[in-house]
Amino acid sequence: MPNGFFEVTEPVLLSNSGMSRRVTALVAAGFVTRKQSERDGRVFRVKLTAKGRKALDATWKRYRPLIDDVFSRFLTEKEALVMAELLQKILRGTGLERHRDLLEKGMTDAPK
Repeated sequence: MPNGFFEVTEPVLLSNSGMSRRVTALVAAGFVTRKQSERDGRVFRVKLTAKGRKALDATWKRYRPLIDDVFSRFLTEKEALVMAELLQKILRGTGLERHRDLLEKGMTDAPK
């Protein structure tokens, strides 16, 4: 299901106007679509397009090895797992765990 602005702005700490400007640029580039809700005219749904998914996948393919390299230089595999668990604990504590569905929808990668 596409996400509303509030569902996206809160976890990335952007104002609604800041997110609106970014989404407008992403729509213009063809990376996302934006559709006004039929139930509530104040609500817009944003959905990643195939072009956006391709760009996200290409970005992740490029940066994942760099991220892995940095973490592997400083953390053992066990330490990385502990860190992932601790970050999840922080998410639960701050109430942002409700955005876990973003991970499951592929908007980012869940800890392995």
